Amino acid sequence: MVPTQAQIVAIAGELAPELATVLADSSAVAARLPWCRALAGHPTFGDDYLVTALAYLLAHRLTKDLAGTQGSASAQIGPGVTGAMTSVATGGMSIGYSSPAPIPPGGSATDADLMLTTYGQGFLALRDSRARVVAPWCA
Repeated sequence: MVPTQAQIVAIAGELAPELATVLADSSAVAARLPWCRALAGHPTFGDDYLVTALAYLLAHRLTKDLAGTQGSASAQIGPGVTGAMTSVATGGMSIGYSSPAPIPPGGSATDADLMLTTYGQGFLALRDSRARVVAPWCA
């Protein structure tokens, strides 16, 4: 079963009620779903957990994308801007606001990115709780 956008949005709304406004924007959701689907596959999650995994990823991506619209040290999301502004340089001075998450030992840059929000962490916990099939004869 391939979850529909409506099913994913419904679960994401339960996980992240603060994102209700942006979840109602179907074009914003549709633009981010291919990224979510690329990370969460049916073989890993099966029918029982796939919608939840996709909802966690959608909430993570929307949270990261909206981070740039909050607070005084941020930029509006728009063309070429994908999240919070992390530094500003003017003249000979540079000010950093945050740093990227370090890549965990044995982890990936994607895992480090997912560690930046509670929704990404939820996805990782769900992914890591799923049994992995080891079939050495297929390697």
